[in-house]
Amino acid sequence: ANPLVRLNATPVLADTFPLRDPDEGEDRTEAVVTKTVDVLTSLLRDPEPRVRVAASNAAGRIMVSFWDVLQTTDIRRLLNEIITKHSSDASSAAVRAESVATIGLLLEAEHSRAVLRPLLPSLGNLIHD
Repeated sequence: ANPLVRLNATPVLADTFPLRDPDEGEDRTEAVVTKTVDVLTSLLRDPEPRVRVAASNAAGRIMVSFWDVLQTTDIRRLLNEIITKHSSDASSAAVRAESVATIGLLLEAEHSRAVLRPLLPSLGNLIHD
């Protein structure tokens, strides 16, 4: 798909998370959540900066709303992309700015603070970006 399609689909992914059939079992729901996180991770690695910005925002919105539904490994995977890769993205200032905005959004949710606390010092240099 072209970048514009991925860009437009990314917020829909966040709006419909977790997209599942209510008649299906818990195992199927977990599989759908895992597949959605896989797709979101690939969007966070997209070559198009606008898609990465939208994916960072979508990941933040999903984590704030569904922190308890997501597995710890999935949360860490998403945070790793946003904090270690997006915050130092040399190709796009918009991606770096959105990484900080996403972390700000996550900090509004109390349940995320314990996980984010050790990661925040690595974002200190972005204040002057």
